[in-house]
This record gives sequence, structure tokens and C-alpha cells, in this order.
Amino acid sequence: PHETERPWVDIACLAYLAQESFAYACEFFGVFRDHELTRVVTTFAPDGDLCTWSQVSAESVAPGPAREHLARPLLAQAADAVRWLHDLSVVHGDVSMENFLVCSRGGGGVTVRIIDFGSATARRFAPGPRVVGK
Repeated sequence: PHETERPWVDIACLAYLAQESFAYACEFFGVFRDHELTRVVTTFAPDGDLCTWSQVSAESVAPGPAREHLARPLLAQAADAVRWLHDLSVVHGDVSMENFLVCSRGGGGVTVRIIDFGSATARRFAPGPRVVGK
């Protein structure tokens, strides 16, 4: 009852966001269970999270306008993703660089996908003690 991780909330949010055609979540394929494990299957994001992306870009592009130019579209997408969630009355509850995956797309562009909806709520005021992040 006092767990901060709620995998079924994560799964329910992914299913709801798919129903709403939310563009910034990994595609949810299903849940597979056996007697030992529960597996959630989504699209694969091989490019890592925003932390990893920023470390790699820091090694290849010097600080300044060029690096800002690289980061601007991803940060705009991240802000748009959070705005869209709020428009759907979903509060993520754990927005961080680790919870945005970077996905390559054709033509050299990249998109972000928000993950880890285990702390999310769709209530104006969440019941119980206030839990912020990890």
C-alpha cells in the first residue's frame, strides 16, 4: 500500500494515451505474464534517454549555439508532451531527463517519448501522502 512504483497505473496510462493518439508515448503492445514475471511490451527506443543523449552530444558538439540548436527541438517536444498530458488531465508525477527516451527517425531527426507513468494521476488532488519523484 505504500509503494511509489505502480506498474498497473503505468500500463493503464499507456493504454489510455494510445486511445487518445498521444504521439509522445511508446506504442503499447500488451502485457504478458507467467507464474514468475510480468512483462510489458512497448516499442523499442535504442537511442537511450535524454541524459544519455545529452552526454553523447556534449562529446561531439562544443557548448554554445550549435549544441543549443541540437537540444531545442527535443526540449520543445518534451514541453509539448507534458502540456498535452495536462490537456488530457494526466499528471505524470516524475518528469525528468531519464523519463524521456530519444528515438531516431528518418532524415536524421529525433523525437522524444515519455515513459514511466507509475507515479501518474488523473485526479485533481491525489489521495494519500504526497509523493514527488523518487
